[in-house]
Amino acid sequence: MGVGGGALLDLIPIVTFDVGVHYNLYNVFGQTYTGTTTNPKRLDSYTSLNDDKDPLYGTDDNLFIIQNTRAINAWQFTLTAMIGI
Repeated sequence: MGVGGGALLDLIPIVTFDVGVHYNLYNVFGQTYTGTTTNPKRLDSYTSLNDDKDPLYGTDDNLFIIQNTRAINAWQFTLTAMIGI
């Protein structure tokens, strides 16, 4: 899910600038943790989105590293120059 907006600015006679801002939320419908519970190399933490808490997380554990659920989001800022010939 996302929202965005922008504006066209004519600052130079033959160049128009397009300025934009976008916000995206990637895990709108809830968080999940996908993986096995016996992976000693903790690849499950890196190969799936895994935005929910790791069910095997421990406070002194180096293998199961995802402590809390997380919101995955991003901001995007764009500036485009369009030249009219």
